[in-house]
This record gives sequence, structure tokens and C-alpha cells, in this order.
Amino acid sequence: MFPTLFLLLAILDGQAPAGDDVDSTLKQGQEAEVEEIIISGRRRTPGFLLSRSSLNLEDIPESQIGIARNVGDLMDQVPGVHLQRTSYGQVSPFLRGLTGFRTLALIDGIRLNNSTFRSGPNQYISLVDPWMLESAEIILGPGSVLHGSDAAGGLIHMTSRIPRPGDGLGESSSFLQRLSSAEKSSISRYEYSAVTDDHAIGFGFSYRDYGDFTAGGDEGEQPETGYQEWSGNFSWVQDLGDDFSFEIVAQSHRQEDVPRTHSTIFGSTWEGLTTGSDLQRDLDGERDLLYLRWQKKHGPESASRLTVSRQQITDEEDRVRSSGVRRLQGVTTEALGVSWDWFGYSDLGPLSSGVEWTHEGIDSFFRQYDSLGNLDSVRPRGPVADDSTYDWVGAYAQQVLEVSDDWTLNLGVRGTWAQVDAEKVDPDPSDTEIFDPVKEDWSSVVGSIRAIHDVDKDMRIYGGLSQAFRAPNLSDLTRFDAASSGDAEIPASDLDPEKFLTAEIGAIFETGSSEFESVIWVSSLDQLIVRFPTGDVNSDGDTIVTKANSGEGLAHGWDFRFRSELENDVLLTGAASWVTGDLETPVSPGVIEEAPLSRLAPTLVRLSLEKRFSDRVRLSGVVTTADRQDRLSPRDLSDSQRIPVGGTPGYVVLDLHATYLWHQDLEIFASLTNLTDEAYRIHGSGTNEPGANLILGFDIQF
Repeated sequence: MFPTLFLLLAILDGQAPAGDDVDSTLKQGQEAEVEEIIISGRRRTPGFLLSRSSLNLEDIPESQIGIARNVGDLMDQVPGVHLQRTSYGQVSPFLRGLTGFRTLALIDGIRLNNSTFRSGPNQYISLVDPWMLESAEIILGPGSVLHGSDAAGGLIHMTSRIPRPGDGLGESSSFLQRLSSAEKSSISRYEYSAVTDDHAIGFGFSYRDYGDFTAGGDEGEQPETGYQEWSGNFSWVQDLGDDFSFEIVAQSHRQEDVPRTHSTIFGSTWEGLTTGSDLQRDLDGERDLLYLRWQKKHGPESASRLTVSRQQITDEEDRVRSSGVRRLQGVTTEALGVSWDWFGYSDLGPLSSGVEWTHEGIDSFFRQYDSLGNLDSVRPRGPVADDSTYDWVGAYAQQVLEVSDDWTLNLGVRGTWAQVDAEKVDPDPSDTEIFDPVKEDWSSVVGSIRAIHDVDKDMRIYGGLSQAFRAPNLSDLTRFDAASSGDAEIPASDLDPEKFLTAEIGAIFETGSSEFESVIWVSSLDQLIVRFPTGDVNSDGDTIVTKANSGEGLAHGWDFRFRSELENDVLLTGAASWVTGDLETPVSPGVIEEAPLSRLAPTLVRLSLEKRFSDRVRLSGVVTTADRQDRLSPRDLSDSQRIPVGGTPGYVVLDLHATYLWHQDLEIFASLTNLTDEAYRIHGSGTNEPGANLILGFDIQF
């Protein structure tokens, strides 16, 4: 069948399990009574009852899965997740009002986030091929106890599809093709696997070609929005006997010339938006990952895992100003990591623990060319300090206490130490303004306590308190680059870790074939590292900004979802989310102002109705509504290239989906998205969404 993303939603302050399966006995380890204990993914605590049920394929109709062009398309169906597109090829998830380096992304348990990730919406998650994935788990709320820095708003854990020994013996191949009209896209994916009793090999390749898409209404074709991308992956898993296995996994992803048109002359004037003055602003993105993993079951009640990884991420920008001056700059971050995880039982109940070490080296460059194409200048560094290093050491433990038949407690604690060494902070040593080298280190200890109470067989309530932190990274300390439209950031120093404390309470109610869930939460935001204007302007006319631990505020919200199996094979699902928050930030030297959080998601409601005519045919319709978002931060108010005056208009979008199983090896899928050709954009995005769009595709196995 076509590759799918099993979207799992678990919100227990970010402490729900995440990861890929060691073997088919995974689910046994997630039950309250465990016969066999296994480690799966980054951190998994078998025996621990989840705070909420999972959002999986039963919650997302199959007819809606195969049409997704990227990871964001399926994340958008999860309550509490707001996806902003800086450009058509760059999507950034907002979890509980936070995004950028305050939202942690993992691939097979390995951090996608690194020390050069920027604040605010960014493109990094787009460097993961969605068709390579087996699952994507979204965990709302702090996850620092298990995962360390950055997991403040939540985390996204993506798991690769890796063939396992003994699972579907023999050779198999598959080919997927997806075409669309308004997107003007073509997506192709080929996969191969060979499996025996003691080893398994798999590889795949994807290619995506996007033309200049057509927006809804009278907006028409959006110039300079097309791009291309490629990805490939390889895996080899070897059973070494005695409950011992080894695997090697390699992944590579390339994005070429992804336009960020909002700041260029090709930007949209929809709803009174202004265009930029840049003649060109394109981004190239690269990600290469290689990891080795050893997994050992020590008995029926304990297991451990050792992972050694190398991941390299390159971000390169090609920007041409209105004067014809061209600036080419980029950053390559190479991360080496070692982690060890263990799960077993103490006298008190299920216990998980682990240690990890990460070392990052940075290569940052900058070159400028005049309007004739001649090399004009070369800086000793690019957007962040060149030849910098960043080191992490962390350890965690989590204990599950089964207090009674209907009460379960989960206690967790983590200690983390981080160190940065940046010599080439000054972009222009000949300038009168001197930026000193940065050599700093920090340590953080965070904890969590959560409880689950089974009221009766139909109802469960849960709640807890969780801390999180985010250590200052090289983007905070040494960035010298455009920060947002009209802003230019200069390095900062003497920064401390950000601190977060979240409380939540929720309930799950099941009756017959229906399930309902509601959760409310509130987060305290302390010592946030925020930008503020220095009062100066650079030679390009941009406002110079820097950073300080000056952000203090509160965020809170509500999420709701339901799923109901109706008569005659009809499935009804729905979800709603609301989030708000305010932050005290400096708006000028010595002036503090309280204002809404930047890029707050509007109130979202989604309803889906699916009819299963047979095992071969499924049809569904989806209605998505978003309220007008006019709660704007000062940054929002000044961003006239992305947010209309007065806020982003609300919208109603209707999608229709269908799948037809021609025979057991061939599935055909089709969709009509934005059926009414609505002209709309997701709040804070740099581009509108496609108009009425026909998607056709097939997935064949042979």
C-alpha cells in the first residue's frame, strides 16, 4: 500500500513514548501488564499508560493519507498543531504557541535540531522525506526530561520505515507516483527491500518537482515559487543472535533553490500585502544522516540500546538585493552523537534511563558580489560564528509508580550540561564595533510529575506539571544576519537558558464506538531569549536588533478531538484547538511592552466524514475552518509582507478524497482540495495556499 505516516498524538507534557519498533512485540510493551520489554525509538516506557489515546490511521481516514506532499500536510490534521509556510517548500510547526528552536524534531530518535537552528518559523523539518517515514509522532507540551533542550512547546518524532529480519520474507518493490494541478507538482518514490530470517536490507529514492503554483480566487499563478528536491535512504539490519541486533541507516536529502518570495518583488499583494525589494532570495538545504545502532534484550524485563550517529545539515542562502548586489552565505553543522538507553524494572515499577553526548562543529561562510558579478568581499564568518563548537552531555531517569489499580504516577528528572566555544564572532575585524569571542557553559536540571486516574471503564483523567529548558545556541549568541523583514541581527552574549513550566489536565471518555478527549493547559515562559531593537540602522536601512533574556509571559490553550464509528461503515472525526498568550518584551532600549505572542494560531476546527463502501473503496470529505487572527505581536504588526493590516482573514476549505484498491498490489488515490477555490493563507505564512487542486496518484507493489 502507499507509504503512510502513522500520526500518533500523545500529550503527557511531552513525556509520551516515541519511536520505531525493534520488533512486532512493541505493543505488548505498551500495555499495563508486560510480558516482554523492548526499547523502541528514542525513549519508550513500556508499562506506562499513556495520558491519552493515540491519533493513528483509525483517526485519519485512509483516503486522506496518500495525497500528502510533505510531513506538514499530515501534521496539519492534528489538533493543537499550527503549520506556517515561510515559503511553499518550507513549513514550520507551531506546538502550543511555540516554533523554531523551541520545538524539537527527532528522526529515529536522533535530534534534527542543532546549535544553529533559528528562532521563529524555519524550514528545517522540510529536510525529511515524508515518503520515507513509517510514522510521525507529535507530542504536545514540554519534553525536556526525556529529550533535553528545545522541547518546550513539544516535539515531533519521525520514524523511518526500515525492513526487519523475519518480517515479510523475500524481496519486494514499490513505486508511487503523485501528480497535482494547482501545485503543478510531480512526486515519485521507489522502494526495494530484501528480508531473510537473520537480516534485512532496504533502500529508496524520491524525486519532487514543483512548478509555480496557482493560488485560489483571483490570485492566479505565483511567480518564482517552484523548486526541486531529492532524497535517498538505505538500511541494513542484522540479527546477531541471543536477542542482539545491529543496524546501519543512511539518509540524504536535498532541496534546491527554494524561493522565499515574500521579501522579493514577486511577493503577493493579497489583502493589501506589500512586496519586498529583493530580486531573488533562494535557499538550498541539505541533510545527511548516518547512524549505527546496537540493541540488546537482557531478559523478559529489560533491554538496552547504543546509538552512534553523524548528521550534517547545510543551509545556504542566495540573495540578490535591488541594487544587484548578491550575497551568498551559509552554514554547515556537523553533529556527532552517542547515546545509551536502558529500560527495566526497579522495586517500584517500570524504570527507564539513559545518557547522551553530542559534539557539533560549524562551518559558516559569506561572500558578496557586486552588480557585475565580481567578488566584492569575503567575511571571516557567515550567519553564525565560523569554526565554532557546541557540546552537550545529558542524563535522565523516569520512574513509573502504579499506586493502585486506578492510579498511576510518572516521575522524571534530567540533568544537562552544554558548552559553546566561538572564536570568529566578529564579522568585520576592521570595523570599529568589536564583537568578542564567546566561551560559555550552562547546566540545567528539570523534572516532571504526572498522574493518570481511571475513573471507570469509560473515563480516564490525567494531568501533571513539567519543566523544560532551552540553552542558548549559536544562533542566539553569534548570529549576524537578517532576522525578519526589515531587521538585521547582531551577536549577543551573557545569555542564560530559557525556562518553561507547564500544567495540564485532560479527560478521555469512551462510549460504544465513540471516543472524546479534551485537555486544557497553561505554560509559564521565563527568561525567554527575545530580539529587541538597539536603536541603530545599518547601511541597508534595516533596523539592528540583538537578543537578551527579557521575555516573560504566559501561554494557555485548549484542544479537543473526537472519533465516532457510525452505522453503515461511516466514520466521523473532528478536532478543535485554541491557543493564546502574552509576552513582556523590550520594544526599544529601556522600554518593556506586553503584547500577544508572535504568530499565534487562530482558532481551528476540522470535521471529516468518511464512507467505506467496501475494503476497496473509500470516500471522504473534510471541512477546515480558521477564525480571523487579529491578536498580533509588534513583530506581526510590522510584517506587512506576510500579515495583512488588521490580521489574517479566516477561511473555510473543503477537500474531497478517494482511494480505490484495484487489486491487492495496486492502489489508486484522488483528491480535490480547496474545492471552492478559496483565496487564503495560513496565518504568518509568506505565501498563499494553492487554489482548487486535483491530485491523482497510484502506489503499486511488485
